[in-house]
Amino acid sequence: KAARLAFLLYKLAFRFASHIFFQNEQDLTLFTSKIRLPKHKIGLLPGSGIDLNAFKPLPLQRNGVTKFLMISRLIIEKGVREYAEVASYFADDPKVKFSLVGRFDKEHARSIEEDELQLWIKKGWINYQTHSNEISNIISKHDCVVLPSYREGTSRTLLEGAAHGRPLIASAVPGCKEVVDHNSNGFLFEVKNSHDLQEKIKDFLVLDYEAREQMGLNSRKLVEERYDENKVVSEYEQLIQQFIPSS
Repeated sequence: KAARLAFLLYKLAFRFASHIFFQNEQDLTLFTSKIRLPKHKIGLLPGSGIDLNAFKPLPLQRNGVTKFLMISRLIIEKGVREYAEVASYFADDPKVKFSLVGRFDKEHARSIEEDELQLWIKKGWINYQTHSNEISNIISKHDCVVLPSYREGTSRTLLEGAAHGRPLIASAVPGCKEVVDHNSNGFLFEVKNSHDLQEKIKDFLVLDYEAREQMGLNSRKLVEERYDENKVVSEYEQLIQQFIPSS
């Protein structure tokens, strides 16, 4: 019922839109299968893009410890529980570390429980800190960015990680799989499947420094080609000009 109501509201809103952008192919297909939209009024853009000057490639560290990083709100749909479950599997390995950065919102209907978070921290499964404005500095201290989300528009976390030249591991869902080219700049795993995520973590751990570095280079190349903020803004501007009356 909720989904039906949502589509009715979208249908009403779309009637008055001059143009509608979707952030991934799956959302475009889903909406156009439910709502009849003129082809000339719809388009596809990769989110808001990424500022490649602000997010520059960062060298991987060589310290013998592999550090994974998840940046996300602490809600169920982001896959936080799956991430913590996998972290618990590697808890006794001093050469593997898991970090979690994100705001805990106990008012959110789908938030994880505060007791859960405290348990993960107490047992040493994850290193946690709340949301930070120093994301670039945090990414620089980690080897791989992980996002087990159930669905995204276009994941900002993955874009920032890729722009900084980091390999990525993410669930194979819309909004994530567009940023992760499997076996090229990272790995995709089955959504809500912590065992599959665990296997992809193992796949990453056996890579040597050069292989990880190449994945990072591939990540940077991917965002340069597909997600450059300048290209995205230019497309927006070109479209806006079509709707501005000439004087």
